Amino acid sequence: MGYGDNGYPKASKAGLLKTKAYCELGNSWRLRNSDLPERPIFTLKVRRHFLLEDTWHKLSILEDSYLKKHLLVQFENEMPDYGDLGYLVEFFSEVFEKVVQPEYGMFIYCESTSPMWFPPKPSVEKNKYFLFGILYGLSIANRVTAYIPFPLAVFKKLLNKKPTLSDVKELSPVLGRNLQTLLEYEHDDLEDMFQLCYSISWDSKDVDLIENGTLTAVNNTNKKDFVDKYVDYIFNKSVDDVFSEFKRGFYKVLDEQLVGIFEPEQLMEVAIGNANYDWDLCEKNAVYGGIYSPTHPTIKMFWEVFHELSLEDKKHFLVFVAGNDRIPVTGMEPWKIHPHYLPSEDLIPAADTCFHLLFLPIYSTKQKLKEKLLQAISHNRGFGRFVPIV
Repeated sequence: MGYGDNGYPKASKAGLLKTKAYCELGNSWRLRNSDLPERPIFTLKVRRHFLLEDTWHKLSILEDSYLKKHLLVQFENEMPDYGDLGYLVEFFSEVFEKVVQPEYGMFIYCESTSPMWFPPKPSVEKNKYFLFGILYGLSIANRVTAYIPFPLAVFKKLLNKKPTLSDVKELSPVLGRNLQTLLEYEHDDLEDMFQLCYSISWDSKDVDLIENGTLTAVNNTNKKDFVDKYVDYIFNKSVDDVFSEFKRGFYKVLDEQLVGIFEPEQLMEVAIGNANYDWDLCEKNAVYGGIYSPTHPTIKMFWEVFHELSLEDKKHFLVFVAGNDRIPVTGMEPWKIHPHYLPSEDLIPAADTCFHLLFLPIYSTKQKLKEKLLQAISHNRGFGRFVPIV
């Protein structure tokens, strides 16, 4: 497979087929018996203040047939979701954001900036991994790009491919570098230099990779076997139970044969989106409301300011308006923001991520617009609410 300078697969006939398959994943809920009386839609009703509790409970009692239907989310005592992405983006983003926190206990982080992984001894019940797999499958089936800090190894395992040392380097760069250094060391004093045996520490627990591992030193002869067993323990043996539950839930929603045509990198991109931004297209696709139009002075100032922002600030803007700084695998073509008028330049811009709404006051100067915009995006998200801040 060829890759471009940005690290993503080059366009090809195979790539186009996989994009089509992504669309099929999103449309798979339609593949049902048409003679059944109910519509192929189900509504998940949850309370905001008990979001996780309600989500786990509702998924645990849901019949399998509903998982193939199109999902709508209804927040209690709020306007219903009439079928656009609407509340779906908000729902998945908020649930995932809560679940991936280290203090929730479902996942571990080897280093502060590393992706998350499954724990050998989870502090939550195993069934939650099954329900999380269902939830993750539903987000893909309903074409919601919701970022989760999974490493590539997750998508390899979903496709029955073995993780390697490169996956350790992604999960724990320090450990990955140390293991790579061990493999590349060719001097006779390896045992004295590294002083390793077939016993490791993982997630604050000492583990023998073989029987009586503490009695078997790592040397030039067996160092590759040691690294292989280390990798296998991290990605397979230590997490077999919980990952199997996650995978079982994932394929309760999605067709395993259809998913199987993807490479791990492509499945990862389908699941979490990509960073192939086209900012000019973002401007071109904007849909304006009220007094605003592409030629309005405030709108012209806004786009001048936007294009001058750093990449990080542009990504913060995406989070502010859309709840996520990743874009769908199909690109930015269908991705639109909707600028609307606010009456006072004393207000900062506001957003409603459900519908990509940007509420933008008329500012007297470009400098003031920039200051207010940066202040707004530092507040990060505007989920389901419009709160102007002076």
